[in-house]
Amino acid sequence: MQNYIKELKQEVGSKEFDPLDRLEPGTVMVDFIRYLTGGKDRVTASLYLTCKENEGDNSDNGHHDIILKK
Repeated sequence: MQNYIKELKQEVGSKEFDPLDRLEPGTVMVDFIRYLTGGKDRVTASLYLTCKENEGDNSDNGHHDIILKK
């Protein structure tokens, strides 16, 4: 995880265009799974881990805080 976070922060920098650039927790988690499974392209948006098909974040379902120290 530490290697992943280090690489992620170096790559996304301060662009803040996509959810991954903003280090949104749900997108970071999906991209971390991509990293663990050897996927090649970063997951930047539109994929969610949910219990039900229509539970994706539509910007009004609250938020989670994950502190990623620099």
